[in-house]
Amino acid sequence: MDAFETHQPREIVTDPLQNSWKFTRQRSSVFDLDKEGFSPLHAAAGAGQAETVRAILGIDKKLCRLKGRDGKTPLHVAAMRGKTDVIREIVSSCVDCLEDETVQGQTALHLAVMHQEIGAVVAIVELITETNRIEVLYKKDEQGNTALHLATWRKNRQVIEVLVEAIPEEFRTFEVNAMNKMGLSALDLLVMFPSEAGDREIYEKLIQAGAQRGGDIGAQRLAIRGT
Repeated sequence: MDAFETHQPREIVTDPLQNSWKFTRQRSSVFDLDKEGFSPLHAAAGAGQAETVRAILGIDKKLCRLKGRDGKTPLHVAAMRGKTDVIREIVSSCVDCLEDETVQGQTALHLAVMHQEIGAVVAIVELITETNRIEVLYKKDEQGNTALHLATWRKNRQVIEVLVEAIPEEFRTFEVNAMNKMGLSALDLLVMFPSEAGDREIYEKLIQAGAQRGGDIGAQRLAIRGT
């Protein structure tokens, strides 16, 4: 049991129609954060209550961008919990929330990857593609890590495949070679932290996409500048 379960607001109940009545009568409460830094929408998103989420957003769609503890929005919470129905419900109300970042600079995609919620990753990537927000795939957190960096560090081959395939082919080689603030590419992270958890398959997938080591990328860029 975690903070979302032990501090779930009382007004979140099973019947969505009853929810709608309660939230209309207590409009100010849906904007309030509890002592744990969660709003009713955060709690409903974390619990996977898509109908309750819809009822709350019916009051004010701006609530989907309400930031709670650590700068997390309801979409961030849903992504961490793998609540795909809620993810789609929130994004259908406000596509801009795909770009929202926590205080650590993490998007919902970063968080889904970090928490190894493959279903959430797939749902978010599909929404990014459908809404033409491809740049969200390339966003970096405060350490300069893209979602692909994190997926490679986690050695999650399925997620790596989803992320690589989502990058338009004309940009793929460039984007898979993005470097973090330590000058490391995704391929660097794979090589630096070896394991037996499918490293070979991940290596081949990255190489096929044009991945390189950070040192090689830097040398090539310097050579280009010198010409």
